[in-house]
Amino acid sequence: MTLRLVRNITIENPRNFPGAAVERLRTLLSGGTCVQADTRRANFFEIHNSDDHFWIHVSPISGHVVLLAAWEHNVPTTTAVRTRAA
Repeated sequence: MTLRLVRNITIENPRNFPGAAVERLRTLLSGGTCVQADTRRANFFEIHNSDDHFWIHVSPISGHVVLLAAWEHNVPTTTAVRTRAA
């Protein structure tokens, strides 16, 4: 499912995530992004891109977006190397 909010997007940030995370979310929502709807909760969505994950609620009354969770998608950059004892 693609979610695109075309009007002025109001993002509420009750958990005080960094402003940069809020702006990344705003950019994703403005440009249209694939979202995964929460099957157990109406109007709740999970958004993934290559760097971030967001969990949001979109108010069906006001259209405001509430940022509930945000975390960076960290891909391990190193791999464990096994060495044999001689």
